[in-house]
Amino acid sequence: MGIMFSVNQVALLFILLSVTWRVCADDYRSMLVSSGDPIMFRCNISSRDATQIIWIKGRSYFTHSVSLNQTFSNFSSPRVTIDHNLPTKLSISGAQPEDAGLYTCSISGVYGVNSMKWNLTVSETTHRPWYFVYILTPAIGLLLCGVMSVVCLCRKFRTRTPNGDPVQNQDPPQPGEEVPLRQGHRANNKKRSQYKERLNSIYGHM
Repeated sequence: MGIMFSVNQVALLFILLSVTWRVCADDYRSMLVSSGDPIMFRCNISSRDATQIIWIKGRSYFTHSVSLNQTFSNFSSPRVTIDHNLPTKLSISGAQPEDAGLYTCSISGVYGVNSMKWNLTVSETTHRPWYFVYILTPAIGLLLCGVMSVVCLCRKFRTRTPNGDPVQNQDPPQPGEEVPLRQGHRANNKKRSQYKERLNSIYGHM
């Protein structure tokens, strides 16, 4: 009976240990985001009877002891934040390529350890076509404005000078301005007639 009792105790102890320290299967997810997008990882595991909550990303980790109410973290990026009052949530403001990697949230309790994992990929090429559109649109607008300005100037120039020559002052002369011109012509004619008379008088005496 003593041997049977010890075997039953060992079996019962094994069952208790297997139930207490059982580890559930990891919840694995993949996430693809664009550079600059905000990210939030939420560890959807019951933390009612949790004793410890751990976040791990590469060599960076965050540990929160529920029983001792103590927290330790060596996450160096200021964009990565974990609220001590709600340590089951990890936020990243403005994701960058160096934020890519495997993030693991583990919650330890009286019934074992439950984990969730996210494989984060940060894409740098998603927004590049939009940058091209942002640059191309103003360039096209400026080009159209320049073409329209040239067309308007050409039309104004043609309406002012139909023959392509610069416009000259073609105002008709005033009546008072014609008198000096006519008097000048008469004086020249008189001088010519006097000069001819002198020549005739000279050659006539010879």
